[in-house]
Amino acid sequence: MNDKASDHDNSGSNAEAPPSRPFNLTRWFLVLSFVSIVVMSTVSAALLSAFLSNNMLRRDAVVAQEFVSSIVRAENAEALFRDRQSAPEPERFENLFKQIAAIPDVLRANVYASDRTIIWSSDAEFIGVEFRTNPELDEAFLGELGIEQGVVGEVRKAEQAFLEGEGVAFIENYLPVHDEQGHAVIGVVELYKSPQALFAAIQTGQRLVWLSAAVAGIVLYFVLFWIIRRASRVIREQQSRLVASETLAVVGEISSAVAHGLRNPLASIRSSAELALEEQPSGYLRESLTDIVSQSDRLEGWIREFLSCARPMPAELDQVALDEVIAECVEVFDGQLERQHIRAGVQVESNLPMIQGDVASLRQVLNSLIANAIEAMPGGGKLDISACRDSAARQVRICVSDSGHGVPAEQVNKLFQPFSTSKGTGLGVGLYLARRIIDRHRGTLELATPAGGGTSATIRIPVAE
Repeated sequence: MNDKASDHDNSGSNAEAPPSRPFNLTRWFLVLSFVSIVVMSTVSAALLSAFLSNNMLRRDAVVAQEFVSSIVRAENAEALFRDRQSAPEPERFENLFKQIAAIPDVLRANVYASDRTIIWSSDAEFIGVEFRTNPELDEAFLGELGIEQGVVGEVRKAEQAFLEGEGVAFIENYLPVHDEQGHAVIGVVELYKSPQALFAAIQTGQRLVWLSAAVAGIVLYFVLFWIIRRASRVIREQQSRLVASETLAVVGEISSAVAHGLRNPLASIRSSAELALEEQPSGYLRESLTDIVSQSDRLEGWIREFLSCARPMPAELDQVALDEVIAECVEVFDGQLERQHIRAGVQVESNLPMIQGDVASLRQVLNSLIANAIEAMPGGGKLDISACRDSAARQVRICVSDSGHGVPAEQVNKLFQPFSTSKGTGLGVGLYLARRIIDRHRGTLELATPAGGGTSATIRIPVAE
């Protein structure tokens, strides 16, 4: 008893388990690609902006260093930086200091001797001061060009004090001064500069970098969006074709079984009815025998539809004259059209171009469309068949219209699905098979319900090359 209850509980829990949600490839790809593009664009723009800024600042510092070195050599001021005991008085090099102070955008200039003492400064309070704790100065005496950015008022080092212009951005350059041979560093020139033109150029370059990264990211995202949309559409189409292929496989199995099980007995029944009709029966008996023959023919038609579902398109297509195919199909239904009091109008354009296709398959499509039109008008009506050339699209257009009860607009597309029908006695493979055959001919088959009533089927097939 307990085991049964446990089994019941387990089955109940399994039944209540929520169905797994299908994986939405498009949504996940778009979200992840958006995040990835934003991250990559931001990182790339930040790296390029930093590279641009550092490169332009370094280039400005190199130019200033070359200028200072040329002044030192021109003034023969190497002795000023070396031995402080035997060095000449700084006043001898007043022209050197004036040229350094006259460098554009300089807020302050300090000249360091080899013992790290400021031997001249544009701010007299710093002359003679020695700064021992200064990593940038240490690197400069090792021959490295020092570049540091700051804002006036944010004092991070002692030598940055007393700069004028609160809130002004500046660049601090440590420019090594080499000897005449260019090997040893004999001194350092420290410049505080506020090059507004350079800052403006850097900001413009950074804006361009960020704008380019944003535009490139947006373009890349929409390109990927278009690709994934197209890929998703292709996947859906392939899934539909896979379902259709599986359906056709089932239809093929059914058709083989039906053909094997019904065709021979059906032929015997029809033959027996025809033999009985040769005896010229009258009245109710003749009507019943005729009905047997008619229904046998209908069953034979259904069997042919099943069998043709699995029949492949021939490898080599023929040149087909559609006017002849249309005439043959209409002739097949002459007797039925007359019995049901249906007026048939056929309008085929003269010199209709040939198409490339399979005659038997095209004849089957037209037969199916005409048969559907006839069944839609059990009390009589009008059947119109037309064919003309569409020169602009290089196609032949065939239209089969009836004045029957019509098809609701919301059911039109469903009629092209396998085993979908609006008729109580239909199997639902005729239109599906017809569209499949037209697709193989690189054409289209569409249904429409005109405002005046009835149904119109339009076939478009490319003209033969």
